[in-house]
Amino acid sequence: HSGGINGFTSDNAIFPADSLTITVLTNAGSARPEALLRNIARVVLDQPLTVEPARVALTAAERARYAGRYEIHLPNGGKLPMTILAGTGALMAQAADQPVIELIPMGNHVFHAAFDPSLRVTFKLEGEKATSFTLVQGGATMQAPRVGNAP
Repeated sequence: HSGGINGFTSDNAIFPADSLTITVLTNAGSARPEALLRNIARVVLDQPLTVEPARVALTAAERARYAGRYEIHLPNGGKLPMTILAGTGALMAQAADQPVIELIPMGNHVFHAAFDPSLRVTFKLEGEKATSFTLVQGGATMQAPRVGNAP
């Protein structure tokens, strides 16, 4: 279970079979308690540490083909607007009322986010322009069709 408010973030996990509970509390909004928790658990449970996927370089033209406004179809039936921007040197994403994050390219139109290396965004292209993406996060797979151009 994770949470955060006013610059504080936390993550908690219970491993009943191992009689292990780990809680990470931070006082920095940019902290990544889930990554630290995951690696603490791996050390305690004698498993290899998490390694973030490698970054692939993209040109400005390559980043531009993903830029646009999308609508994520949430598992509960709701829809979450997401804007993808081809920033200077990086592809940025912002869901409604959430902070801007960098989408880190892994190649083949697949991206991840630094705050959660298990998150995957896979764009579908028609010609030279993305028409949708698939978001995999927290065990859920969500579709996000393009609904307009980036502002």
